[in-house]
Amino acid sequence: MNVADYLLGDLALSVTLLPWVPASVRLSRRLLPGSDAAVAALSSSVIGIGGVIVVAELVGACDGFRRWPLAIVSALVAALVAKLGRPGDGLRRRAAGLPAGRAARAMLACTAVCILATTAALIGRDASVLTTGPHDLDSLHYHLTQAAQIVESHNIDRIHHTASSDGT
Repeated sequence: MNVADYLLGDLALSVTLLPWVPASVRLSRRLLPGSDAAVAALSSSVIGIGGVIVVAELVGACDGFRRWPLAIVSALVAALVAKLGRPGDGLRRRAAGLPAGRAARAMLACTAVCILATTAALIGRDASVLTTGPHDLDSLHYHLTQAAQIVESHNIDRIHHTASSDGT
């Protein structure tokens, strides 16, 4: 892989993921108009992550698990979700800001700490294997073999379990 391929991959990843940020926020506001900031942040996260997963599963099942088809379909579906999340006639746009109550602010702070701690743990694990590669058994015996098969076939509907010792 050269620098141009890496940058194109980064662009495709951005096109795949970034449209889900405003789309999930809009749909969350539409579905839960009176929710506090912590609930809104959690619901937006679930909607965004769930949307990306569903799109990836459907594109992969249709033999399109490649860089640009996934990016284009993801961006289009996110645009549709954002359109569905548009405030209706009876809904006022709520201004973003800190909640008024002390308990609500504490819940928002706890949510932010949990999100930051989880992100730091995941990034820390990823950073620790940058020079050595993954070394846990789950990655070596299952996930990497599955990922290699998906990359080679560009398809996710013919995945077979490859580890005979794993009961799941």
